[in-house]
Amino acid sequence: MSGNFRLLLLMSALLLPGAVLAQAKVAPVPPEPITPRVLPAPPEEPDTSPRSFQLFREVQPLATTLSPPVTINYAGSSNALSVTTTGTGKAGYFRVNNPSNANNGFYITSNGTASSIFAESTGTGTGNGIFAKSINGNGVGGSSTNRYGVSGVSTNTTGVYGSGYGGVYGNATGTFGYGVTGASPYLGVYGSGATYGVYGVSSDTGVYGSSSGDYGVYGYSSLNSGNGVYGFAPGNLANGVVGEANGSSGWGIWGISTDGFAGVFSGDVSVLGTLSKSAGSFKIDHPVDPARKYLSHSFVESPDMMNIYNGNTTLDENGEAWVELPGYFQKLNSDYRYQLTSIGGFAPVYVAVEIEGNRFKVAGGKAGLKVSWSVTGVRQDPYAQKNRIVVEENKSPTEVGYYLNPKAYGLPVSQGMEALRMIQLKDVATKP
Repeated sequence: MSGNFRLLLLMSALLLPGAVLAQAKVAPVPPEPITPRVLPAPPEEPDTSPRSFQLFREVQPLATTLSPPVTINYAGSSNALSVTTTGTGKAGYFRVNNPSNANNGFYITSNGTASSIFAESTGTGTGNGIFAKSINGNGVGGSSTNRYGVSGVSTNTTGVYGSGYGGVYGNATGTFGYGVTGASPYLGVYGSGATYGVYGVSSDTGVYGSSSGDYGVYGYSSLNSGNGVYGFAPGNLANGVVGEANGSSGWGIWGISTDGFAGVFSGDVSVLGTLSKSAGSFKIDHPVDPARKYLSHSFVESPDMMNIYNGNTTLDENGEAWVELPGYFQKLNSDYRYQLTSIGGFAPVYVAVEIEGNRFKVAGGKAGLKVSWSVTGVRQDPYAQKNRIVVEENKSPTEVGYYLNPKAYGLPVSQGMEALRMIQLKDVATKP
């Protein structure tokens, strides 16, 4: 029975009064087969991805969950794996969701000469090449047998930047290792933190900074009572802070202060060399009113390296007296000077015998007369002979026009020797 005849029979049943559709005896007929329409295939674009990634795509669709293990072996010269996203999601996300798993969420090893991981941020914003975050561990942890645990290089800003309780923490256990080392034409190491700007622990050098231009290590504290750099060493032979300069015009330690003290030493001070100063004094609590006053005395100055010895002696029945000097006097001093003063009455006292055998003889008074004496000598020890004080000297051509104490002459600090020093340091730093 054709399809058109079946359709006509159905319509007749619907139009006739009292017709019952259910009484129509229609045998089921299978549907006619539908011939599919074949569309032309789109032109195939060449696949430029590495062969290893092509094989990977052939067995596993993209944008799906991968079932481990997934291994890619590639011996070509391009990238073995390349992932790109143009949306707002992450190009890759790796997570270990097992608290008992002690393995790494992401582990990369390389036996080549380049880096195992190289991350680059090329956006116009301030995005990080690598950003790591940890709740209890280290945000970034690095370990190396022969080189640096973590190394950072930046063209215009900070190579490695750390922020937190310890902004940057370095620990080196090797014999010649450095906890933290920094090299820069400007600041070798710069640390800023509420507790420690830079904190380094090492069996050798805790913090080491090297700079070819300016500061090897720079410390800064914004607190009113803070310390830019603090050194502490509890050992019997240890040093809290050591400054060393080997240049002919270098300074091992340079302290600068515009209003306060450039240096304060709470304890004994030893100078193995010549101390040069603009003035000198002692300052103590006033003996008469120590709770409310100070007492200061100026040093006694001399163009010579002069030693002063004095005392009192009493003349014997012959009106004479031998004055005994220290046993080292003649070995230490030369160019002796004498001064005698009689006490209790006038007497023509004089030096009867000059210093010989570290003593001299006074005569010219009555028995029992008290005589006050003073003797000076100029040092002649080996150090003094090689380091005589130059009383007058000309300033170098560079120093002409600059002053040790410009304020004393009513001049600005820009004409001081410190300002000249700053200029010289900047000139050296800018030279290739």
